[in-house]
Amino acid sequence: MVVDCNDFERMVAFWREALHYVPREPSEGGWVVLRDPDGNDVNVSFQQVVDRIASRATRDGRALAAFVAFVLLVPTLLIAL
Repeated sequence: MVVDCNDFERMVAFWREALHYVPREPSEGGWVVLRDPDGNDVNVSFQQVVDRIASRATRDGRALAAFVAFVLLVPTLLIAL
């Protein structure tokens, strides 16, 4: 999954904390891949964009955040039950 974002540093910091993911390698040129340190879940990549409407994902950050949380966290919670 690749997420376009205007506020690259803030978005990456938020999702690192929320998912407890780590960078696969240091970010470079507005691009980073975050990975599950245990290797169990999918990677999430972030790329910096200049235009606020460069993609649908950047139009409503709240909807994107809810979608990513649902896709990545709900299956984990269901397994824990």
